[in-house]
Amino acid sequence: MANNRRISEFPAINGLAIDEQDLLTLVHVFEVDPTLRNKKITFTQFRSYLDQYYANITGEVFPGNVTITGDLTVSGATSLNTITSSGLATFSGVVVQNNLTTTGTISGATVTGNAGQFTNLTAVSGVFTSQVSGATITGNTARVSVITGVSGVFTTALSGATVTGDTAQFTNLTGISGTFTSHISGAVITGDAAQFSNVTGISGVFTTQLSGATVTGTNANFTTGTFQTIVAGSHTTTGNLTVSGNLSVQGSGFFSSGVQVTGTLSGTTVTGASAQFTSGTFSNLSGTLISGVSGVFTTQLSGATVTGDTIRAATLTGVSGVFTTSLSGATVTGDTVSVSNLTGVSGVFTSQLSGATVTGDTIRVSTLTGISGIFTTQVSGATVTGDAGRFSSLTGVSGVFTSQISGATVTGDTFRATAITGVSGVFTGQVSGTTLTGDTIQGTLITGISGVFTTQVSGATVTGNAVLASNITGVSGVFTSQVSGTVVTGNTGLFTNLTGVSGTFTSTVSGAEVTGGIARFTSGLFTNLTAINQTFAGDQTISGNFTVLSGVFISGQVFTNNNISATGTISGQTITGTAVQATNITGVNIVGTTTVSGATVTGNVGQFTTVTGGTAGFTTVTGTTVTGTTANFATISGTTVTGNTAQFTNITGSTLAITTPSGATAAIVCSGVVSGGTAGFIIQGPLVILP
Repeated sequence: MANNRRISEFPAINGLAIDEQDLLTLVHVFEVDPTLRNKKITFTQFRSYLDQYYANITGEVFPGNVTITGDLTVSGATSLNTITSSGLATFSGVVVQNNLTTTGTISGATVTGNAGQFTNLTAVSGVFTSQVSGATITGNTARVSVITGVSGVFTTALSGATVTGDTAQFTNLTGISGTFTSHISGAVITGDAAQFSNVTGISGVFTTQLSGATVTGTNANFTTGTFQTIVAGSHTTTGNLTVSGNLSVQGSGFFSSGVQVTGTLSGTTVTGASAQFTSGTFSNLSGTLISGVSGVFTTQLSGATVTGDTIRAATLTGVSGVFTTSLSGATVTGDTVSVSNLTGVSGVFTSQLSGATVTGDTIRVSTLTGISGIFTTQVSGATVTGDAGRFSSLTGVSGVFTSQISGATVTGDTFRATAITGVSGVFTGQVSGTTLTGDTIQGTLITGISGVFTTQVSGATVTGNAVLASNITGVSGVFTSQVSGTVVTGNTGLFTNLTGVSGTFTSTVSGAEVTGGIARFTSGLFTNLTAINQTFAGDQTISGNFTVLSGVFISGQVFTNNNISATGTISGQTITGTAVQATNITGVNIVGTTTVSGATVTGNVGQFTTVTGGTAGFTTVTGTTVTGTTANFATISGTTVTGNTAQFTNITGSTLAITTPSGATAAIVCSGVVSGGTAGFIIQGPLVILP
């Protein structure tokens, strides 16, 4: 056995590294048996002992007084029965459920509570949400919704949205508006507007206006007045009376002298000995003799004889009439008009107009029938029919010729014909139709939805949305959108984009970018071949560098004459080679037939015949025999662990066998605690403890 060491010679341990199961030794002085006075105690049991005298982390109760000479900081909530402070206490927030009594001063940015009984309350400002009361409340400004009191003296001003009370004695009362429900009186009451249900007074002076639903009084002395309505039992006007609006008299009106009306005088019945009207509009005007310069009768004028120089009537109705000179009107109707000569700007004959000769500038008839007619200037109508029309010139908006139209020259804006036949034709604007046929069409521009040219179509420029041709031949062609066909041939094709199901290029295909689903080349020389996804089905020989920006997947084998350099990752089910020089090799199985080496070689399982190195960090090492000069293992386990020399911090096991006998060199050197099982620490054989 090794020599015993002093406690000062023991290695130190960090206080935070102590476990609850770690042991302390002590001497139990009250133990009767001296051989049993040495005791052990765990840190868990030792902490229970200290809890009797010292506060634990949480949940401690102090049965006696606690004196804190320094600062006390409480981060959570604190429940106190009674607190007494002889100095200054600063709280970020205090909630008092019952009463708070202070002999000094309470101050704070905000002090709240249900009730505060203060002898004197002084503050810059205060908000009382329910009520404030006191024998005397003073302040510069009090903003309250309602002030209630027996009496109040306001030395300067009293204002508010609504100020109410039984009696207010003001030297001067000023306000935008006021509502007095019972009574308002004073030596002088002034204001811009006073809305009173009833104003009673000895006299009143209204400098601008007096208005009301009803203004009554014994005598009203007005210099002038503007009244919407005046209701008077008896109204006498001594001077002039000017009525700017309507004057309605429900009873009778008596005028001792004349009445001059510059506008209109109307009434149900207006009577008098004589009526001298310059003009007038009457619903009914009757009399033995009615004469005037002019008269307008809106409904009817009748009499045994009505004479006059001119009668302008919308409708003149009578059994018969004799007009000695002339009869004219916008419309003159009758069953029979016997006239030698009928002249008018226009006339409407609903049944028939006939005569030996009927002349006029314009005759509008639904049907004009005659054996023959000579129209010296023009004949027009919605439809003009006849067997033969001999016209020097025929002009119309449209015309329908059911059989034939011919002439030396036939012109018009639009000519709709089923067939136009002629030796030649010149169309200066446009010629169109469902089908245009002819030997030769010479057009500067031919436009159509579709066209069928049976032999040839040629021109300096032939354009269109689609040209369906069996063969297009030309020196050059510009197709702005697309050119397609079963076979498109040519010496040179300058395409921005060439798209097709398949294409055969017999000599060369080139471009800034050539894309497609599949490119089948027998051979190719590519200065730069870039592909998003590239698949090679057969064997490939690359004479230069082969750069892959993303991953490369090879289903077969890869043979390289030189090295393979990859800036990213090389992965595969099996990667073989004479030598692999990699910063990091990761795989399920790595087989090195000769050597596996590196600064660090890690893995879950390493099956090595021989592992050689300066340092090896293995999570688990297994083998028939594991040898080495020095092995630093966190844990060594096994059915049997053997070796010449083992330096362990902690050895735990069922059996520890030391095959080398004791001698000058100790077989076991233990600087810590050696313990056994439930039966204690058993040593079979002599135990020698040296000083």
